[in-house]
Amino acid sequence: MKMLCWILSLVLFTVASPLEAAPAGNGLVVAVDPMVKDLEGRQGEDFEAMFLSFLIHHHRAGIRMATLVAERGVDAELKLEAEKLIATNNREIEQMNQWLEQWHPRKPGEDMIPQATKEKDLEMIAELEKTRDAKFDKLFAAFIAEHQSIGVQIAQLGVERAVHEEVKAFAARVVDLQGVTKGKPTK
Repeated sequence: MKMLCWILSLVLFTVASPLEAAPAGNGLVVAVDPMVKDLEGRQGEDFEAMFLSFLIHHHRAGIRMATLVAERGVDAELKLEAEKLIATNNREIEQMNQWLEQWHPRKPGEDMIPQATKEKDLEMIAELEKTRDAKFDKLFAAFIAEHQSIGVQIAQLGVERAVHEEVKAFAARVVDLQGVTKGKPTK
């Protein structure tokens, strides 16, 4: 998975509005999603509940993109990695929902996801739905690289600000598995 993330990061492209672009320090341009901006202004229990809700939404969007790989893509390794992504994200969503129910019973709803994020997700999925074969593989690689860079930004905030150690450890694992440092896989 780390190697796939590294390969995908090589095709990361500059993202236009509604996302802002910010240099990552490694020559890549990383998208700053409205969810990240929203989380930056939060602390404590409020932060953790929003963090988990935002990451659940983010994982669901990744699953929606990855499910298209089986029917539209051609690369066998990409299909295998997409299956792994779906399985992992489903397990993680289940865990995050348990934490929300256990620690944050008045959890934020889907209505808290910034509209610009929802629109960007829908645009990416719609574009993938129009594409097939090798073109699909290339487009998916670009989109999932962008998607994962946003996931890392969200998770880095979780490492710093989450209230529960379990959530901090989970966020650190997301950064480790999906993060890219100086153009090479982490660890």
